[in-house]
Amino acid sequence: MISQRDKWEKAFKHPEKRKWLFGYSKTKIVDLMLDFIRKNKIKIIRILDVGCGSGRNAIALAKIGFKVYGIDFVEEPLEELERRAKKESVNVKTICYDITISPWPIKNDFFDAAIINVVLDSIEYAGRKIVAKELSRVIRKNGYVFIYE
Repeated sequence: MISQRDKWEKAFKHPEKRKWLFGYSKTKIVDLMLDFIRKNKIKIIRILDVGCGSGRNAIALAKIGFKVYGIDFVEEPLEELERRAKKESVNVKTICYDITISPWPIKNDFFDAAIINVVLDSIEYAGRKIVAKELSRVIRKNGYVFIYE
């Protein structure tokens, strides 16, 4: 049986899948989140991009001025995110870690918000429970989690 990591590494190297999975333009979740923030006058500084891949959303959010961290379990897309962030003159901190393993290497209540874009559907139920538990730990009280699946 092929592991989830092997599947994602193979997808990252496949030109067609790579374009769809690890594209360069932000996805709809960024606009939905920004609309929500503006309408509700919410102050968000630090955002965690869960399953960030090569960082299309992370970079878009960093360009707006958020302090962005991206977490993913495949190194190659994170390295690409770092190269792209440098080229775009923005700062995105990356964390290479499997989000289905607890605890994440992140302090409690560290983030104001998190975004998750097309990640949970590829994780089994037990892993999703860990993601939910860890998000509740690393997002501050009354923080926000934006999910787009």
